[in-house]
Amino acid sequence: MKPLQAAAILAALALAGCKKDGLAPTVNRDDTRLELHFTYTNGDLPLGTERLVRDYVNTLCRVDEVSFMLSGAVALDTYGLPLGSWPQATVTADINAPGKIILPGRLEPGDVHFLDVRLGPADPTTPVASLLCDTTAGIPQWTALLVKGVVDSNDDDRITGTDEPFVIRCALPATQDVFRIHAHTLVEEGRTSSLEIAVDVRALLYGIDVADEPLCIGPSAFNDQALENLTTRALGEPN
Repeated sequence: MKPLQAAAILAALALAGCKKDGLAPTVNRDDTRLELHFTYTNGDLPLGTERLVRDYVNTLCRVDEVSFMLSGAVALDTYGLPLGSWPQATVTADINAPGKIILPGRLEPGDVHFLDVRLGPADPTTPVASLLCDTTAGIPQWTALLVKGVVDSNDDDRITGTDEPFVIRCALPATQDVFRIHAHTLVEEGRTSSLEIAVDVRALLYGIDVADEPLCIGPSAFNDQALENLTTRALGEPN
């Protein structure tokens, strides 16, 4: 018997033995990936092309920009066990660039149930080409959350050219605490699976009277509320 024929027979016997014992052969594929896809909503409804939402006091707002940055992602299963982690990956969510973002590196097959993340870039000392990073002062100044648009400032329940713009720009906190996003997808071996993360734009404005303080670009109670909204109310499915 030739050596190649003998090797083929041994391999077939080994595979048959695995099947007979109820064991699947080990597979280790590098193309088992996870991609993130952010979708933007108005509560339980789609945001709509006009991007109209109401703030905490029911004032009409048009949202033109929403952007934030996440890093240090860990995908967890139903029991909180890790399926994959990307400590050096930084993901920017941008309502005006809602494409899919593939995280680098494989993860284990299974049911993703949570995503643990931090606000901001993986390395806050390194500038990233982003509207969330200002380097005009010589060192990176990071924005954790940016929301811009127009508020119904004359209270006629319409958005027109006479209404005022608003800006909510929240600085990156000194401590990048981990928070958990509730989102689901099934990861299959050898496939790229999509994890859809809902961003509830209306929830970003919870507790905020936009017309009362339309320029929230420094430390304020509304900025603190917006950051709390992002990490506890606006992302993923309700817990």
